[in-house]
Amino acid sequence: MTLRSLAISLILLVACSSSHSDVSGSGTIAGVGFTAIAGIASGPLAAGEVCGATADGGVACVSTGQESLTVTFTNKASFACGDSASNFALLDTLVVNVTEGGSIGPGSYAIGTGANGASAAFSTTTASCGNGVTSAATGGSVTVTSMAGGHVSGNVSLMFGSSPFTGTFDVESCTSADGGPPPDAGLPINVTTCER
Repeated sequence: MTLRSLAISLILLVACSSSHSDVSGSGTIAGVGFTAIAGIASGPLAAGEVCGATADGGVACVSTGQESLTVTFTNKASFACGDSASNFALLDTLVVNVTEGGSIGPGSYAIGTGANGASAAFSTTTASCGNGVTSAATGGSVTVTSMAGGHVSGNVSLMFGSSPFTGTFDVESCTSADGGPPPDAGLPINVTTCER
């Protein structure tokens, strides 16, 4: 890790208010033993828009009418808001998404229930920061127990084929108070080096 990437990681941690991250979980996913030691959350984000190009070269947007919440479990304590997995060697991530047609609040969200519900995907990177193993959850649920004061807490009980993963989270959200991304302190977030 270079001094510059260390400084950027530290600034991102401060910018994201990641001072509180209590994450635990373990399991074998796609043949990979995974123990979560850190985590971040993004959201809940208000109803979003899907935009696309129009035939006349313009852009048209349609509201999805859905809120989303993402919680990321990782095996690297240095993984922070705005980081790209491709910048980390031997990174394991479990990304859990909850989508709801109204407001997301405390409750249980089943994996694979369509537009409203939850999904989870596990991925790894290689020693040279390339893509490694990927696997999507085939069942289970995400339970959000609290969303207050910028914290999101709850638990997951997931199945990846016949392999279970269970975990808990109590993390600060990377999302700013206005629902947008966190400030980047004027530094680029997407650093293109591979942290080993």
